[in-house]
Amino acid sequence: MEIQLNDFKMYYVDNQRQNKPVLIFIHGLGENLDSWTNQLSYFDADYRVIAMDLRGHHRSEDGVKTITIKQFASDVIELCDKLNIDKANFVGLSMGGIICQELAINYQNRMISVSLCNTASYASDEAKAKLDGRLSMIKSVSMDEMADFIVTACLPEKFDQKIYDQAFAIFRLNRKEPYMASTITTFSIDYRNDLSKITIPTLIFTGEFDKATPPEASEFIHSMIPQSKLHIISGVGHLSKLEKPAEFNQLIFDFIQLYNA
Repeated sequence: MEIQLNDFKMYYVDNQRQNKPVLIFIHGLGENLDSWTNQLSYFDADYRVIAMDLRGHHRSEDGVKTITIKQFASDVIELCDKLNIDKANFVGLSMGGIICQELAINYQNRMISVSLCNTASYASDEAKAKLDGRLSMIKSVSMDEMADFIVTACLPEKFDQKIYDQAFAIFRLNRKEPYMASTITTFSIDYRNDLSKITIPTLIFTGEFDKATPPEASEFIHSMIPQSKLHIISGVGHLSKLEKPAEFNQLIFDFIQLYNA
């Protein structure tokens, strides 16, 4: 489905189960809502499930506003307003987890719970040092080459070829300009001084072999958010929702059902 927001058309899915608690999935940098296929089907019966292609990603338009984490969060809230959703449970992976932190800091009254998956609260000096090289690479190679680089970096050394193929098919669909803008804003975040403001129920988890947002990043978030819960999924990298969907789904289900009875 498409919906007109302030300055662009957003593509989204909504199973429209009006009598169920709302569960919103926010994808990572360079992904789209198709990356949530395993989750959309799993939660379909028990929740009103919503996912979107973020501004500048796949089927959604770029819009005229500058792509920033704050703007992504504002877009999500505008979608909720258009759909008459007052409160929801939010799940975000990687950049989606960063957007969820932005939401939890500035729109906490709109949230029942938040699950922060394979994400970080600030860009490390090492990551910032690699930004120029990453932008140069995006400019100079095809999106197929870029997708291969990203997916290989996201998965552990030993991976299932089917998972690689699934992720590659998603990442190759990026448009260079919005992908670069999304990369820049992702590499600029710093919520270290704001995490303690998050008081809603919070689940944090990542993969044992996640190189993009290693376990230490999740452990730090956990240490800063009061009464948050932390879990490390063994044997997976950065794309835990694709690599171990059954464990990913069960973690979220067990967590959010406590707050959506």
